[in-house]
Amino acid sequence: MKRQVQLILATIPLAALIWVYADQTGQQSQSIRIAVHLTAPPDIVPEADEHLPDAPEALAVQIEVRGPKLALSRMESEKGPHGIYFELSVPVAEDLTPGRPHSLDITGPVTAAVHERGLQLRSLSPSSIAYQVDRYQEIEVEVVPDPGSFNDALEGPPAVEPKSVKARVLQGDLLKLASRDEPLHLAIADELKARLGQSAQFSFDLPLGSQWQRISAQFRPKTVRISGRFKQAYDAQTISLIPLRVAVRWDWPHDKYLLQWADELDRTQKIDVQVPVGTGRAPTFNDVIAYVMVDDDLLPPETSPEAGSVPPAHEPSWHSLEVHFHFPSQEFKDVKIVSPPRTVKLRVVKRTDKAEPRPTSRP
Repeated sequence: MKRQVQLILATIPLAALIWVYADQTGQQSQSIRIAVHLTAPPDIVPEADEHLPDAPEALAVQIEVRGPKLALSRMESEKGPHGIYFELSVPVAEDLTPGRPHSLDITGPVTAAVHERGLQLRSLSPSSIAYQVDRYQEIEVEVVPDPGSFNDALEGPPAVEPKSVKARVLQGDLLKLASRDEPLHLAIADELKARLGQSAQFSFDLPLGSQWQRISAQFRPKTVRISGRFKQAYDAQTISLIPLRVAVRWDWPHDKYLLQWADELDRTQKIDVQVPVGTGRAPTFNDVIAYVMVDDDLLPPETSPEAGSVPPAHEPSWHSLEVHFHFPSQEFKDVKIVSPPRTVKLRVVKRTDKAEPRPTSRP
């Protein structure tokens, strides 16, 4: 019996040595990259000095861990973008002064996160995060609608409700401003243009966007109501010296016929138009196409020697043709022509010379 006890006691150290050896051979060390995010209350914005490209509040940390192959394999499945194996959040203090440098030791949180994954932390670099904080502040900002080129078309400045809004901005951005009294200017020219001719009275809601004096801002409320009244929807103008063109078919026989005008002054035209208020510039004769349509019905009758007929003794008849006007540019698509219809007199006569054909004139 005593001999058996001695044998058992002798095998215990050997078994322990074998277990330790097996445990050591089943473990590995690995160097990985993790992300540590700084978290803070809603009014505080932390930013790490050497942060990730898409996360100003996060720092990439290189760590070495050791543990069982199975635990390392499970951690490998968590690997995400930028070679980050896993992420953890570390809170910052709430009473920090904006604009001053701060530092936070992350050894404890990283060690705990590694232990949760069944691993041991061997090293980490860096062991602390250098960062700064900024703080949101809410200020009151006056709202001023800007009608732009429609200013003269309104009966007084447009009204806005409410007249001022709350702007939530970072204190660091406020320090960049030359003045905090600068109002929030709202461009409303496009909205006014869309309502021209609908009604003298207008009223619409306008979103405030996210910019004030070229800095990011969150407004409360997010929209305001703009209202006012149009004084005049259109400006009356006269466009003169418009060249009159002649539209004929592509194979018009220029070598056989000529166009004669009853009045050479008809070769230039003028029209009265109404231009929407707010149009960038007044149209000129270069912006208008004036033309008349000449078709085969205006051709003089042909003679037929075989039938023994002779050319007519009288001259070709004059024809009254309506002048058409066209604004090809989208800039003046809403211009209204208010002149009465205009006509010109012309006729087609046979050529008596051997002039070369002229190119077809098209509108």
